[in-house]
Amino acid sequence: MGIYLHIPFCVKKCGYCDFLSRPGKPDEIEAYVQRLCAKIRELGDLVTLPADTVYFGGGTPSLLSGEQTARILTALRESFRILPGAEITLECNPGTVSPERLTAYRACGINRLSIGCQSLSDELLARIGRIHTAADFQETFRNARAAGFDNISVDLMSALPGQTRETLMKSLQEAVSLQPEHLSVYSLTLEKGTPLYADWEGNRKDFPDSDTAAEMDRMIREFLRSAGYEHYEISNFARPGFRSRHNTGYWQQKEYLGIGEGAVSGIRADGGSGRLRAGEGMLRLLNRETQTVILNEAEQMEGRIPWIRFPMDGDFQPVYTEGEILSRESEMEERMMLGLRMSDGVSLSKFAQDFGEPAQNVYGDVIAQFLDMGFLKSADGGDRIFLTEEGMEVSNAILLEFLLDKTLQDPTFVRIPDGLGKTHADSAGSGADTER
Repeated sequence: MGIYLHIPFCVKKCGYCDFLSRPGKPDEIEAYVQRLCAKIRELGDLVTLPADTVYFGGGTPSLLSGEQTARILTALRESFRILPGAEITLECNPGTVSPERLTAYRACGINRLSIGCQSLSDELLARIGRIHTAADFQETFRNARAAGFDNISVDLMSALPGQTRETLMKSLQEAVSLQPEHLSVYSLTLEKGTPLYADWEGNRKDFPDSDTAAEMDRMIREFLRSAGYEHYEISNFARPGFRSRHNTGYWQQKEYLGIGEGAVSGIRADGGSGRLRAGEGMLRLLNRETQTVILNEAEQMEGRIPWIRFPMDGDFQPVYTEGEILSRESEMEERMMLGLRMSDGVSLSKFAQDFGEPAQNVYGDVIAQFLDMGFLKSADGGDRIFLTEEGMEVSNAILLEFLLDKTLQDPTFVRIPDGLGKTHADSAGSGADTER
């Protein structure tokens, strides 16, 4: 199981961001940390699964002090079985951390940093509303190394307004020169209601067109592969042995527990009796701390459940506010749509084992069509299917064809919290390494 902790505070919202985040004063952040620790202890009494990854996402988790982060990790270790060698990631934004804070993070058990850079062009950083410069990022990276971090991921973005192939390549080269273990390179997704969406509506010529964006994607893949990075997921690259274990759990449909405002969980419930433990049916829960409605037991069992309640000390108390038990069809869709994002692809024999039905019975025509078109390839004697280079370039359109409910046309429905916040198709959990 992976544990995701949502920290919803930022210095200021970036121009592309529609994630759950807001400015927070020190006393507000401290009050939130106290509530988060209380919720951790509450859920620790309900969840018996061991955790092999922990992910601090946001927002900007690096607004937490070392002492606050240590308190949260102590609550986790006292409440859950955190396995030895667990990957413990914290998202970090340049301009928010000192060398002392980085040292404190490492000392309390954070062993992986995900640094939100987005670009090494100061002009582009200002354009998208980032609070830091390229020099700030480079200093943060060097300070992280000095603090003992030997597993660092760097976030970059492509298809930014005013970005050219040349400025993107310069960012890639400068980022790789620092030798991070992992890079996440996402194409900008324009979300309604954000400043960059308004800019795009007013001056679309300032944004790379679809052909240029596709060329940028090809350039990213070719350059990072040549630099020794494994392209293991559509937007993610890693040195051997340094894939993001937490985000890989989402793409492989492993169980995850989200704690904090707006966090999402995916836990297999035991037939709806109210215990979070391994069993049948994926229970997907969304935490909205401000709501207070509680439904009765009968209403919980109807498949789509706006509230989940768990017995504690003989009384029912609200733990999550919205939820659904995923249907078999929804899990099939996610198996294909998430699995095909990864270079490992989808095992058809594992599909049949898990769902009791061959994938060919459900998706035979779609698979055959894309194999014939050269967008999919098969390996391992036909058992494993995965996207080709050509398939990656039109991946959104291909993945949509694995929807069993064809009335859903919006690719952003894909339930992939990167970290656990992002849900857009090119990143896949506030989160991928997300969210930023």
